[in-house]
Amino acid sequence: MMNGQAFLQVENVSFGYGKQYVLKDVSLSMYSGEYTVLIGPNGSGKSTLIKLILGLLQQQDGQIQIQRSRVGYVAQQANRGLADFPATVREVVASGSYGQIGLLRWMGSKHWQGVERALDQVGLTEFASRKLSQLSGGQQQRVYIARALMSNPQLLILDEPTVGIDVQAKEQFYQLLKQLHQQGLSILLVSHDLDEVISDVDRVLCLNQSIYFYGSTQEFLREQKELLPNLFGVSTIRSIL
Repeated sequence: MMNGQAFLQVENVSFGYGKQYVLKDVSLSMYSGEYTVLIGPNGSGKSTLIKLILGLLQQQDGQIQIQRSRVGYVAQQANRGLADFPATVREVVASGSYGQIGLLRWMGSKHWQGVERALDQVGLTEFASRKLSQLSGGQQQRVYIARALMSNPQLLILDEPTVGIDVQAKEQFYQLLKQLHQQGLSILLVSHDLDEVISDVDRVLCLNQSIYFYGSTQEFLREQKELLPNLFGVSTIRSIL
């Protein structure tokens, strides 16, 4: 459930390259305990908005207010590049503490206990000693959620995390996000799988350079027949897939 004051505020933000805008006059707010799904066609500026929120890019207009130390991030296709790295699942999750303790400092028992808690949260305790490369794509993505949880985030941002994983793994992944949300974690999910998460989320954000819709799930379901043709050229959620 949403409560309290907004901990993320994006106000009239624009970003572009040269004279070509990628995002124009975007505003949104997120509250504690909120689960928002961000949808839009390819090239609509979704990943750019995420990078702006994370501070990886600097907006040209507007302002963003957020405590970035309380944000966990799972990047698009996060398993690429690290999947063949000779590290165990436990070691990969532990690397999520480096932002707090420093890369060259030893982890104490408190941090290792945090690793075990994070592994338990994502259901991977029994895989802790395995090499990351021995896990399936869906399991690897859960490892990266566990790593993100090590920073004790208030908000978890995920950029199309289920790309390239099978249907069953995808269902398990979204069930995990639902459980984390029920435990009080705020989530901002970029996804094309709207029909699979629509019953779990609080709000829907439709983006195509500018915001086409930003409101409750119930409002979106009432208005989707008018919204989706303009956004995707389709008339129902399932047609997006």
